[in-house]
Amino acid sequence: MKISVKGVVVKEVNYGESDKILTVLTAEYGIISAIAKRCRNLKNKSGASPQLLSYCSFLFYESKRGYIVNDCEVLEVFWGVIKDLKSLSLAQYFCELALALSPESPNSQDFLRLFLNCIFYLSNKNKDMLLIKSIFEMRSMSLCGYIPNLVYCNKCKKYNPEKIKFYINRGIIICGDCSKKYFIGGHDIAPGVLLALRHIIYSENEKLFSFKISDESLETLSLVSEKYVAYHLDIEFKSLNFYKSLY
Repeated sequence: MKISVKGVVVKEVNYGESDKILTVLTAEYGIISAIAKRCRNLKNKSGASPQLLSYCSFLFYESKRGYIVNDCEVLEVFWGVIKDLKSLSLAQYFCELALALSPESPNSQDFLRLFLNCIFYLSNKNKDMLLIKSIFEMRSMSLCGYIPNLVYCNKCKKYNPEKIKFYINRGIIICGDCSKKYFIGGHDIAPGVLLALRHIIYSENEKLFSFKISDESLETLSLVSEKYVAYHLDIEFKSLNFYKSLY
């Protein structure tokens, strides 16, 4: 059986003398791994071979041992990311996170769109890296079943953005009054941070990147988003550690 899909390469591993094992994020099938034979010494018809972060049109052949790349056309290479170490390390974190979450249909379509948009903004340098990072973290987690409830206080069911604690372990917000009576811990988050989180999680795809946030609130947003991923996935992302070492 052959399947024709478009997708972005999120992992590549050399295999044998000239082959690669490509792991591709697709809209229709989520994550697909396939062997690309002789791709390390032969160029395809577009003049480029598939590599990490390249967006390609693939023709996969399904064999008894798995998928094989029957044909591939490279549609986009994000040179603005590839040529910048900091952007590349953050993009590799996105790849690691995509592999950890392994999105499945129907959410894989929105996940691929999110991934490509974030890589596009990284490549064009027209959005703050911490903003892109936070958006990818919280939106991707929400798409894959880790969506927090930020609609109202989980205890009294009221919404007061001026007095809110975010409980990362439970994925809920608690108002100041209820947290004093019934809860301990939690992260104090300013109204701007809460509004940003709500926008990232609940907004339509077309409006996802269309909000503003102060530098101070962005630092908090990035920290909270990162901790949310770390707690719920319990994975150490080496690329994230490297990205943070470049500050």
